[in-house]
Amino acid sequence: MPFVEPPVRFPHLQASLFKPERWGLAKNDSILGQVSLALPQPWRHLHQLVARTDDQTNRPSASPEALRLVPTTGDGRCLFRAIAKCLAFYGKRPLPENLERADADVLREAAFQEICQLRRQEFQKKHVIEGDIRAYCAQLRSPEFYAGEPEMYALADVLERPIEVYLVHPQNRTLLKIVEYGTAYSKKKIGNEPIRVAYNGTNHYSALLPRANR
Repeated sequence: MPFVEPPVRFPHLQASLFKPERWGLAKNDSILGQVSLALPQPWRHLHQLVARTDDQTNRPSASPEALRLVPTTGDGRCLFRAIAKCLAFYGKRPLPENLERADADVLREAAFQEICQLRRQEFQKKHVIEGDIRAYCAQLRSPEFYAGEPEMYALADVLERPIEVYLVHPQNRTLLKIVEYGTAYSKKKIGNEPIRVAYNGTNHYSALLPRANR
């Protein structure tokens, strides 16, 4: 399986979505610079994907009552779209459809590199992937392939941010937190608001955002 050139080689990452050492580069290799409009999609807007949120005023409660469900398009990117919506919200930037789709594809590629390239043996040993990891990786890059637990497990580490998953009750629409990935990161950084997504119990994820205005 060919290795795709890592996104860190594209300029001006405002947050450490991809650290140089993660991709085999020296720690002092600069990944900052001028934003180039010539960058192909989905990397063109990568520099905006994970804007850090330092403003801790009115920090929302993690209780389900304090969250609102934001729908996502069910095109196979729903999990990545949900994460992208959360990142854009905490980064206080607009996310029109074209950028949401691009950001979702960036997150999918990040998950692929983490699962299928950089930490492949770890994922195999921990049995995070059900079945043949080769077959899984062959499908993961497809836009129609629905992501789930392995991708959240990987992206929590890539983003250095916890990802909380809530189950949506099919009748009364209440939320129940069922799992959290990257728990250690909630204590590691100030301003590391968790990414929160809602799972419908079958094959779809939506974004969960605070009800209070930030």
